[in-house]
Amino acid sequence: MGMNLKSILIYSTAAVIGPGALSFGIGNLFNEIRRKRWPRLEATVIQSRIEKCRLSPGYECIPIIEFEFEYNGQMVRCAPELFTAGTSETASAILNQYPAGTRVSFLLNRKHPSKSRLNSPITPLSVALIIMGGLVCLAESSWIFY
Repeated sequence: MGMNLKSILIYSTAAVIGPGALSFGIGNLFNEIRRKRWPRLEATVIQSRIEKCRLSPGYECIPIIEFEFEYNGQMVRCAPELFTAGTSETASAILNQYPAGTRVSFLLNRKHPSKSRLNSPITPLSVALIIMGGLVCLAESSWIFY
């Protein structure tokens, strides 16, 4: 059974997208798990705010919790984004947990202290990419042997 141009294009695209999504998802998941082993320290919240990112249609609301701590004799300031559902309600609920002046526990990035994080959740993006990449690879392999 010969392959036509359309079949070759579909197979070639799947051959790139499947393993690419799978490897990116696994790499991202590995980084999220690795950050959970970073040491925990205490910091002071300097400012809490919501940044709006324009989406089509509407906006995504991202809570930013800016905190400060001393590390190796220097003051370090971080402002990591926190993962949320993107609505103003969920962003506001997170801001209420981190008012200015409060002490918080955070995960210290020893190599790049200014990239330290308040938490390290397993994001749906990692899981979705692993599932999608795995399904495309599975479909591709079954198509090869068909």
